[in-house]
Amino acid sequence: MTRRERLRAAGWSFWLPFIACLIAGAATIASVIEPEWIERVSGFSPDAGSGETEWLIPAVAAVVAVVAFAVTRLQWRRIQPAS
Repeated sequence: MTRRERLRAAGWSFWLPFIACLIAGAATIASVIEPEWIERVSGFSPDAGSGETEWLIPAVAAVVAVVAFAVTRLQWRRIQPAS
């Protein structure tokens, strides 16, 4: 089975955590580079300007990214052919 065939056969148990990992990773990087991106995108300040939320969001996103990566890796190993 080729890599392309394995990716097609992977199903939602692989793709959902993979996409979550990408989104959470991008949010973490965006928050580290520009901590106020949420206020600029949404137009409101969730923490009334204290900056607490700007550090909480990348921390949570980083945890989500790591967990989603672990699940994705586990699923990828499950669809690998036996050696």
